[in-house]
Amino acid sequence: MPIELLGPYQPNLDLSWPVSAPGASEMRLHFQSIDTEACCDYVLIVDANEQPLTDAIAGDRADFWTPWFPGEEVTVRFFSDGSVSGDGFLIDYGEVR
Repeated sequence: MPIELLGPYQPNLDLSWPVSAPGASEMRLHFQSIDTEACCDYVLIVDANEQPLTDAIAGDRADFWTPWFPGEEVTVRFFSDGSVSGDGFLIDYGEVR
């Protein structure tokens, strides 16, 4: 299930990765690391209707969990602007309940 974007990543990206866990009532994702331009490049977790489930996840952080999300399906979105890029991110696993 790893979701990885290696850096330096390209400018002006709009990428998405679907994540599903059939039968789950909730799920959360674990970031091994993230290194993005804190102001302008970020990960967003959205539901099936593209409604945000998190605030923007950005900057330089390691070893953290997202909150629990309802349902069995989310999409990881990544957006970058046209300037500075970082080393990207790695979501290494998730949990369901």
